[in-house]
Amino acid sequence: MENKDTVGLKVYDPGYMVELLQQDFDSKIFLREYFQNSLEAIQNTPSGKGKIIIDWDTAELEKSFFEKNNPVYKIRITDNGVGMDEEALNKMSDLFTKKTTNDYQNYGIGAKISGLKRSPIGIVYTSWVDNVGRSLILHVNEGKPGIQTQIDDEDNPQTVLNGYKKNNIPKGSRGKCLIQDHGTSVTLHGKHAEDNTFDNPNPHEKINVNWIPKYLNSRYYVISQEAYFCSSRRKEKNSIMMRDRILGQKYFLDINKKSSGTLNLKFEDKQYDAKVHWWILQQNKKQAGHYPETGGTSILFENELYYILNSKNTNRMEMFGVIEDYSHIHIIVEPESYTGFKAHMSRCELRRTLSKDEQKLMPWEIWGKEFEKNMPIELHNHIQEKINKRIKNTSSCVSAAIQNFEKRMKDLEANIDAILHSKGKETDNVSEGDNVTHGNYHGESENPRPNPPKPDPVPPNPSNNLLVKPGAERKKTLPFKNKTIKFVWIENKEEWLDGKIADYSEKANLIRGNKCYHIFEENLKLVLENGSFKKITTSQSVLRKAYYDTIEYKMVVAMQYAKKFKRELGIENFKNVYSNEALLLTTTPDDAFIKLMINFCQQGKKNQENENKEAA
Repeated sequence: MENKDTVGLKVYDPGYMVELLQQDFDSKIFLREYFQNSLEAIQNTPSGKGKIIIDWDTAELEKSFFEKNNPVYKIRITDNGVGMDEEALNKMSDLFTKKTTNDYQNYGIGAKISGLKRSPIGIVYTSWVDNVGRSLILHVNEGKPGIQTQIDDEDNPQTVLNGYKKNNIPKGSRGKCLIQDHGTSVTLHGKHAEDNTFDNPNPHEKINVNWIPKYLNSRYYVISQEAYFCSSRRKEKNSIMMRDRILGQKYFLDINKKSSGTLNLKFEDKQYDAKVHWWILQQNKKQAGHYPETGGTSILFENELYYILNSKNTNRMEMFGVIEDYSHIHIIVEPESYTGFKAHMSRCELRRTLSKDEQKLMPWEIWGKEFEKNMPIELHNHIQEKINKRIKNTSSCVSAAIQNFEKRMKDLEANIDAILHSKGKETDNVSEGDNVTHGNYHGESENPRPNPPKPDPVPPNPSNNLLVKPGAERKKTLPFKNKTIKFVWIENKEEWLDGKIADYSEKANLIRGNKCYHIFEENLKLVLENGSFKKITTSQSVLRKAYYDTIEYKMVVAMQYAKKFKRELGIENFKNVYSNEALLLTTTPDDAFIKLMINFCQQGKKNQENENKEAA
């Protein structure tokens, strides 16, 4: 095919295009975009060092207070980086700008799209180069994004206004203006004149003002430059405004750590290669609300954290073998540079360019399985210690609960007749002259309730009643019969996806036990440390069978008691008996569990000996 000239694509409605792109940007990402631009601006100074201050525009605050007596806080991000000259500022009119050596400030598509989503009525840029200040306003006017013209001293419209002064710039060290020869300040005015852009854009989150340091400390792994967040918190009435240092996630993990390390994961398929950084955090260390979460998981890519989940999401942590003490363990996965990971334009998610999977999901399960297989000994011992402590604490609680439960069962059994034959039901079990109460049984009293009426010695013949069909006579209430509860073990992981220890089906009268439940094997090891079992048998098959037979027996007995007194317990309490938490308590290896298992071991040993004799 011959080469031909190409007519470039045109965008007739840039406003509509911007709206489409904004759908991929979350409500907070604008802060990341402007903060990242400030970091890059400082890195391109001769010293490579500088300072960033995030506060509110003081001029806008005073204006709103004195004019309307309603203070409005507009967020402002200021840095003493290289600054932008008039040519660089005018590039704001280009929706897409390519980062070059000279275009180090690079207010590209990310800052423009996310900034205009948060602040369509105006984003004010003021920048200094060689101590000359210039300003520019980016906004959306009637659906059209672009640069707002400003009037200079000679009443001429300008896109960039020169001669801007430093009256509205925050102070740096020693009370001096943060910007000396070069730097940039950006103020976002929001969606309307009274919009407090300093507040959290997500109204559903409890944290309001301090969302800024918490977001940046959680988003960035390490912040190499001096970055400060200013709030209205003051030690005294006339003291200066307090400033909090923004340091990144790693700083807060390191100062709270009990132990930490890094594990290199290597695979035959290189696209999964990664480093896993882990921390065990101090138990009694409490974090302030504006600090990042302590326990959790995330992915580290180019010094930024993605897919952040706190310790409340236990499913992901359990993929890495963390099955206890979730809130004090933190895991960060860092893919190797050659694995083909790239950040999405919105900086809200990552892309795997080398993945053959159409969905290109993050390989959490692959990383987790390899990490669990090679788990560092410090982390493994810490988790095991917490498991043993929980079992010990649970055993003491369960012992008291069992005593109360047994006492309650004895009281119920003593009054079984009154419970089973409650008000409104016919009964064959009440003799003439018996003292009967309906509902709860009260025993003998000085003023007993009236005796039930004597039955008619000649009951009416149902066949003579035209309203009752033959064979439809009212059946007598039979004594309570507890049907045998069945029990089966589920050993296939694919058939057991919800992670419960067991469940009970009333319709089938069946308990299904999850033999793949993670705590069973750990408890078995703990139980076998008891020297009583070694005296009985050393056969692992007998011991294992006795262990699971004990669990089966205790679950069945618990359900039998519950079914026997279902009417007394009520529907909600009956369901609580076979909840996952209640069934988990029955597996606690306390003294009663050990005694019962010893009986099963002795029986299992006899059965094994009989089988060996028959085989001989």
